[in-house]
Amino acid sequence: MTNDEKDRHVAAAALHSGAAIIVTFNLRHFGREHLEPWGIAALHPQSFLIEVFRQEQALVMAKLNQQAADRGRSIPQLLDILRGTVPDFTALVSGTISRE
Repeated sequence: MTNDEKDRHVAAAALHSGAAIIVTFNLRHFGREHLEPWGIAALHPQSFLIEVFRQEQALVMAKLNQQAADRGRSIPQLLDILRGTVPDFTALVSGTISRE
């Protein structure tokens, strides 16, 4: 592993487990040049969530509903919390909710 030495264990675990993606806010420690030789990509959580939402909208909505219920919150309240770290994802979900 040639990525940042403090995060090499993450890349090694991804390789060892056969994971194709590392989801992390810390993309600077997981450069493409370090991961591509191993067939691994690093994605920001927002990019990952948007992609999953586009592929499995009903599943993501079910999980968000369950997460909100588990925390005693509404979907809009949960999205307000998530907006700080994944604003584009929350906008995408919010736009879907307003059309339902």
